[in-house]
Amino acid sequence: SGYLSVGDDLTIEPGVVIQVAQGKGISFDGACNNFNATGNSTDPILFEGSNGGEWKGLAFTAACSTGTDDRHTLSYVEFANTSDAAISAGSRHGAAPSSSGNVGNFTMDHVTFSNVGTAFKHGSGQGTVMTMTDFEINDASDACFDLAEDSNVTLRNGEMNDCNSDGNSWGGAVINYPGSTTGGLNLENIEIDNSLINLIDVDFEDVWISNLTATTTSTQSGTVLTAAGSGAGS
Repeated sequence: SGYLSVGDDLTIEPGVVIQVAQGKGISFDGACNNFNATGNSTDPILFEGSNGGEWKGLAFTAACSTGTDDRHTLSYVEFANTSDAAISAGSRHGAAPSSSGNVGNFTMDHVTFSNVGTAFKHGSGQGTVMTMTDFEINDASDACFDLAEDSNVTLRNGEMNDCNSDGNSWGGAVINYPGSTTGGLNLENIEIDNSLINLIDVDFEDVWISNLTATTTSTQSGTVLTAAGSGAGS
């Protein structure tokens, strides 16, 4: 299938480097199993393609109805050179197996993404919960964040540089797959530099933005802010 399937809890220790063959990925397929990748400032964890190649990214395919608090924790983790989403929530980058429920919760801090398709993307995974703080994204060919319907997402103290560098008409810094009836987006202390076409385009029920700065070196041709969900405010 092109994926290494993990069906149990997995802990990755500080300083570990994971190199994945070109065109391959890692898939976490166990129901209610936990993924813990905790590095530190001197010994971060690195996921990258082997021999400088592009790998697919991580995929999380199994929802969990109980025990989702901090189910997946990533701290001081670096992702480099993915052809698709560094983290795909709900399926193996759009292919089976897949889940239409919350495959988190994801709790992340001090994470970086360099030369990725997308940092965090839906692969179904409706209602997935994710919190990311102290993060940096450099060059996402598609949207920096492409979220599922009804997601509940908090992004705090982060930088996004060159989102949607391929210039997709639907892309931008933060978007979601349309169709939400609930969900929320919380952005706080965020800097966005060069998000092509669109900036923020979501339809969650609640949108809260504080201290967001966005700049671009070219004319921005799409939507700056759309919060189209029922009762959405900003």
